[in-house]
Amino acid sequence: MIDTHIHILPNVDDGPKMMSESVEMAKMAMDEGITEMIVTPHYKRPGYINEKVPEAYEALKNELAKQKLNLKLYMGNEIYLSEDNVMDLLEKKAYTLNDGPYVLVELPFRHYFPFHDALLHQLQLKGYKVILAHAERYEVLINQPNKIKELVERNIYIQLTSNALLKRKTRKIGLKWIRAGWVHLISTDAHGVTRRKPSIKKAYNVVLEKTGKEDADLLFVHNPKAVLNGYDLEAPNSKAIKVKRFWQWG
Repeated sequence: MIDTHIHILPNVDDGPKMMSESVEMAKMAMDEGITEMIVTPHYKRPGYINEKVPEAYEALKNELAKQKLNLKLYMGNEIYLSEDNVMDLLEKKAYTLNDGPYVLVELPFRHYFPFHDALLHQLQLKGYKVILAHAERYEVLINQPNKIKELVERNIYIQLTSNALLKRKTRKIGLKWIRAGWVHLISTDAHGVTRRKPSIKKAYNVVLEKTGKEDADLLFVHNPKAVLNGYDLEAPNSKAIKVKRFWQWG
């Protein structure tokens, strides 16, 4: 599997502080079946030192090679959606995912304003393909299902966190969105070895059981590979499920 959202670089954001923890996260990810990952440190959040990211990225790659851990890393950022950060991205100061057209964007958790729509549209006009990180955390999408439908129809791609499929409330929401064809990627958004670990296998099995192998492979394998290569993402086929089942929770 390929993880397209993880905070594994040492001492650059709210992820691991030490190289030893980064390496332990890498080992845990490999045990979960992850063979490749796009590292996505937060971009321009208060207290985070973005200038250290390239050095930390190379240091982790070298340490994994030194320990003979066969895990491929690619560069990226998780970019908080603001006018300043969009300008930085357009000026190539922030990283897209694997230096391709995809950009991982984070919204405010509790608020969504018209200027957010305008910024998303601006990115698309410049040729970027926008992925919305951890969509299950945004109140506007939870409380207004038509909003996530609108975003998907505008070719905004939706990413869920794997752990969300293991919690009762967010699992119901996530499965409903998958069945509607509104989810394109499932990633760990891991931050450490004890809290928010790089766990993905159980989430894969949830999708496998509830909507089938085709959807599971699409969300955990094929679409993440498409992100690496800059290809378009597909929606789950389970949206063809009968309407009665579509409205069932869980």
